[in-house]
Amino acid sequence: DESHRSRCIMLQRKCDIVRVVLALLAVVLTAALVHLSFGLRAQRHTLELAERRIEQMQKLEDLAERRIKQMEKNLKLEKQDIGNLTRDMAQRHKLGLELAERIEHMEKLEDLAERRVKQMENNLKLARQDIGNLTRDMAQRHKLGLELAERIEHMEKLEDLAERRVKQMENNLKLARQDIGNLT
Repeated sequence: DESHRSRCIMLQRKCDIVRVVLALLAVVLTAALVHLSFGLRAQRHTLELAERRIEQMQKLEDLAERRIKQMEKNLKLEKQDIGNLTRDMAQRHKLGLELAERIEHMEKLEDLAERRVKQMENNLKLARQDIGNLTRDMAQRHKLGLELAERIEHMEKLEDLAERRVKQMENNLKLARQDIGNLT
């Protein structure tokens, strides 16, 4: 029985050791589980943060795509505007050249008009001189006309006198013929 008892004690000690070991294992496993639980919670929190960041990045990516599309539309519109401006500038350049030609033509016309005005002024000056000369000439002619009228009047008087003398001479001749006829 002594051996049986010593075996029982030994078995009991082994059981106590096993219990202690199991208790230690339980403590270690509990600590490990608690550590894993905290680690999992931290990882879950990190994953949630990562998911949120991924969602934010996707939103930012969508926003960036929308902005890129908007920028492409704006670029297309700017290209159209540049094309329109280029055509407008070409048209304005063409109109500018036409306007320059018209201005040059108008300047030539203005020069021609100035020359014509000067010519007209010269013609007017000459016409005034001619009018002055004609006025003097007319005055001279009027004076000569008066003198001529006086001369004509004098000539008419002389003509009347001559006619009277001719008649007198004809009468004298007639009388002389009568006298000659009487004498013969």
